[in-house]
Formats: sequence, structure tokens, C-alpha cells
Amino acid sequence: MAAFRSTLERAAQGLGASPVVAFRTTTLPIIAPAVLSAALFAFLTSFDNLLIALFMGGPSTKTLPVQIWNSVVMYVEPVIAAIGTVLVVGPLALVALATGLRRMSRSRTH
Repeated sequence: MAAFRSTLERAAQGLGASPVVAFRTTTLPIIAPAVLSAALFAFLTSFDNLLIALFMGGPSTKTLPVQIWNSVVMYVEPVIAAIGTVLVVGPLALVALATGLRRMSRSRTH
């Protein structure tokens, strides 16, 4: 967000775009990688809070980190392997998708 120039959005509005259209067509494509990476880091950081979830949550609270911890400690399930695969392949797929979309948008403008 530090590299985003608000003058681009103001220029789009000056050319007749409504604030919503200006945000959707100028701001959102520019900040999309930052928003996506922030969401990914927030999701991955939530797994670091296992101790907080274990001690602060009640017996009926079943967050994903607590459920994974219980599955690893109490019994071995293939669900843990599936969750691990999703946590590794999911972000890689999102990065590949973002890279592909960026290349397509650059090829359209040139």
C-alpha cells in the first residue's frame, strides 16, 4: 500500500468513473497482491496461536489448530495430511494464479 498512488484513483474519477468503478478498476488490481499476501500471512499466523487457543478456549471450542493438535496427539488420521497438503498447495496455487493474471494483464496493455 505504500507504493500505491491515490492520484490514479482520483484521475479515474476525474475522467468520469464513479468512486466504486474507480476503486474496482484502478485501486483493486494494484493492491490485490498485497491484500492476498496479507490474508495468507494472517491465516498462517493463526496456527501459531495454538497455545492461546488451547488455554483460552472452552471445551466446546474447536478451532482448526486445536482440532489438528488433538488429531496428532490422540490418533493418527489422514485428515492431517490432507490439511497439510492444502496449506502447502493452496498458497502456491494462489501465487501461480496471481502471477498468471499479472502476465495476462501486462500482455494486454503492451
